[in-house]
Amino acid sequence: MRARWCTECRARHDEGKHFPLFLVEIAEIEDDEWLVIRARDAQSAAEQACEQHDQDSVEYTIIKNGGTGSVRVKDSDGNMKRFSVIAEAYPSYYATEIGDENEKGEG
Repeated sequence: MRARWCTECRARHDEGKHFPLFLVEIAEIEDDEWLVIRARDAQSAAEQACEQHDQDSVEYTIIKNGGTGSVRVKDSDGNMKRFSVIAEAYPSYYATEIGDENEKGEG
């Protein structure tokens, strides 16, 4: 059986074999909201939760705080782990044409 892209897990895996669910709490968010994340393991869940939060908010909480976030991850058995997550901001470049070097000068 060939692995396929799963939109629910945001990864490739065999059909019908979803990644486990994790609850993730990001310390930098003040509303004590736990995000539900499907991931391969607790570390991946921590990374995905921070990425998802920064993509879904206009505040970019993790990147704004020097690129570091603190999270707690709880698995389906109730085991909890803490992680420090580092984010990197990628610069974007935009070009605007301001002139044509092939223009003929007056003369």
